[in-house]
Amino acid sequence: VGGGGAIACNNHVNVSLDNNCEAAFEWYTLLEGDYIPNVFEAEFTDDAGNIIQEEDIPLYVGTIINYSIIDMCNGNSCWGTMSIEDKSVPELDCDCPVGGEDFDNDGIVDGYSEECTRSCYELPLIKDKYWDRLRDEIISEDLGDFIDDHVTSICDDVTEDAISFYDVFEDLECGGSLLRRTWTVSYDKGNGHAGSVSCTEEYLFKSLDINEAELAIIDPSSGIINPVENRLVLPIDLVEMDCGSDISPESIAAFFDNPATVDKDTDNDRIDPDELDIDLVIENNEGIPYAYPHYYIKGRNPSGPHPQAIDNEICNILVAYTDTQIEACAPGCGGNQKVLRKWTILDWCAGEFISHEQIIKAVDKNGPTIGVSNVLVSVDPWRCSADVELPLPDHLYDDCLGEVNYWIGKVDGALTVSGNAEEGFVMHDVPQGITRVEYVAEDCCGNLTNTFIEVNVSDLTPPVPVTKEFIVVSLTNIGNPVDGPQGIAKVYARDVDNGSYDGCTGIDVSVRKTQVVCSPEDTVWGEYVKFCCEDLDGLKFVEIDVEFRVTDENGNNNYAWSTVRLEDKSSPTQECPADLILTCDMDYNDFTITGLPQSFGACGEILLECDINDLIEDTEPRRKGPNDGFFNDPRYDGVEVPAYDPSCGYGAVRRQFKSCSSCTQWFVIEPIDPFNPATIQFPEDVVVDCDAFETGEPTWENSVCTLIGVSLESDTFLFEDGACFKILNHWSVINWCVYDPVNPSAGGKYEHTQVVKIIDTQDPVVTAADSLYFDVDADCVSSAGQLTARANDEGQCGSKWIKWELTLDLNADWTADYLMSSAFPQLVNGDANPY
Repeated sequence: VGGGGAIACNNHVNVSLDNNCEAAFEWYTLLEGDYIPNVFEAEFTDDAGNIIQEEDIPLYVGTIINYSIIDMCNGNSCWGTMSIEDKSVPELDCDCPVGGEDFDNDGIVDGYSEECTRSCYELPLIKDKYWDRLRDEIISEDLGDFIDDHVTSICDDVTEDAISFYDVFEDLECGGSLLRRTWTVSYDKGNGHAGSVSCTEEYLFKSLDINEAELAIIDPSSGIINPVENRLVLPIDLVEMDCGSDISPESIAAFFDNPATVDKDTDNDRIDPDELDIDLVIENNEGIPYAYPHYYIKGRNPSGPHPQAIDNEICNILVAYTDTQIEACAPGCGGNQKVLRKWTILDWCAGEFISHEQIIKAVDKNGPTIGVSNVLVSVDPWRCSADVELPLPDHLYDDCLGEVNYWIGKVDGALTVSGNAEEGFVMHDVPQGITRVEYVAEDCCGNLTNTFIEVNVSDLTPPVPVTKEFIVVSLTNIGNPVDGPQGIAKVYARDVDNGSYDGCTGIDVSVRKTQVVCSPEDTVWGEYVKFCCEDLDGLKFVEIDVEFRVTDENGNNNYAWSTVRLEDKSSPTQECPADLILTCDMDYNDFTITGLPQSFGACGEILLECDINDLIEDTEPRRKGPNDGFFNDPRYDGVEVPAYDPSCGYGAVRRQFKSCSSCTQWFVIEPIDPFNPATIQFPEDVVVDCDAFETGEPTWENSVCTLIGVSLESDTFLFEDGACFKILNHWSVINWCVYDPVNPSAGGKYEHTQVVKIIDTQDPVVTAADSLYFDVDADCVSSAGQLTARANDEGQCGSKWIKWELTLDLNADWTADYLMSSAFPQLVNGDANPY
């Protein structure tokens, strides 16, 4: 391995595929120069760098790929590009040869095959470039389909971009029309040149043959007309329509048309369909087979086929018709007609014609319309039946405007009926209940219609009401302070009735008030009505009208009135305020707490005029006996309670309401939050400055309705140890609701002694000369020097006895040479101490 020289690749080479669509090339054509390596490797890639196997190169026909050559001996390499080309000529195989075909191979052209023959009425769709999908169904225009069916290439590489076609039309007059379609396929010849191949198809659009005409027939199982394509189709031979209908062909077509399918061909301007301004045919033309000779053709999507009317001329066909009137129904039956229509279809090319007859009937097949209302009548006053005049029809008419007659048919119970249609019918001796009666109507064509009504004979005579003219009633007092005013009275219907009756059945009586005062139920018919204080409205009496109703067993009602005089004759009741247990922090003279007496009548509370000042005067602390008051509390019911002591907040109080009622009210006042001696905090012993000091006072948790006192006795001692003087504060806290001076051992008095030491923290003030000068002798000694200073002690604890001390520093070297003080002994060994 090793050796060899450098290799060089052609920058670009063209590779043509052979007849097997395989890449045929010599490897040396990829290299240039004289050196070709003995052992080399070739690699092919697309523009994305994906490796292409050699056998897959034909798949890249029409594109450029990359290649590289590697010398396996020395590793040298080169690269270039390669165009993959198919220079073969595609082959075309067109159907429908020009001029027709020789079907029996006798050398003579026999005509056009069925696959190459179309109907003359399809040609305008091709010429006017009507919707492409429908054109493609008539004669294929799809480029892809043409490639698949008619183009052969060695690599199957012909694309739609290389396909085109054009059309040439030829009018053969009576022979129809020809369409020649030439298809062209372009291909690459190499060296930058293009080639093409073509083939031509020819289609015959033949004229209609009147001898092949078929009759439109309705499928009896589905009721749908089966379409017949590529033929002239004659209209249905028997057409039946409603009387009064227009029997022109266009009206017949509209009569049988389905309005749910609407043809959107509104402008009929046949503009280029690519602009979507041509009709969107979804109209199925369901009425055409009844009205015209016609043919079938498909519409958009493609849908259909749909029938198309021949109302004048199409291709080689002309049509016309004549009508002959025939008598329908009876003379004078308006709107009924029968027509024999004869169609003439002419082939103007062949000079031949055929005839087709239709019978068109617009006659009345439906019965007339009759409508009669039910009848409700009352029995005669003296028997349980009635003679009933049967009503004339509310509606009696026929759609076809002819004369309509009616009569009475079947009657329940075979009752007797007399009369006629002009004067009316009467049914005799009809019993109470419902009787069915048949009415029968007939039009001039003999069509019948019947209907039934119900004759209801009922007792419709109301009963007779009789009432008492005046009724007096008083309210009943059931008032109380909980439920409020409840004065009420009831008046029953039987109290108002004064002999009401009905001639046929029993009766039921009821009453009501006309306005809602006491209850909404009073305005509803019922057994009784209620009266209340709102009715009386503070007056001594009022008169109120009450409506009275009488109802018989058949539901007939009659009415009358009665007047009720309403009064309040009831006696009032007294409600005393309750005996109360209060706490000492509550004001028993606050009547919002303790309440006042109340008086209640039938219509609520009667206002009592109580003099508050008199009530307060009539309220006093008083001993409560065991039978006084009721508190619903075993602590005080049946128990004696002392009179109220306001100092300690406990005891009984009595209140009398002499100014407004006979009530007596008791209160038991209870203390709350009793005094707790454990909460007493005596001031602590303190050491204080004599200039300003506070020694404090005893404190405790406050309690309501308790009388607590405090007292202080102080003893002062001067010049105690550690203090200028000492004070002993003797504190006493007394609960006067417990303490009894006569019996001090019963408790209620709490004592403590506080020690207060008074000290002086203010220094005395010393006054001395700032600088002194003394003369010295020859020995530098001064014996005449004298040092003096003054001191003063100010403040609340100032003292006239002041001790002094003197330090003498000779030479000012911050070393004390002499110390003198008033604290030193006055004598030393019997001699005066110079210090």
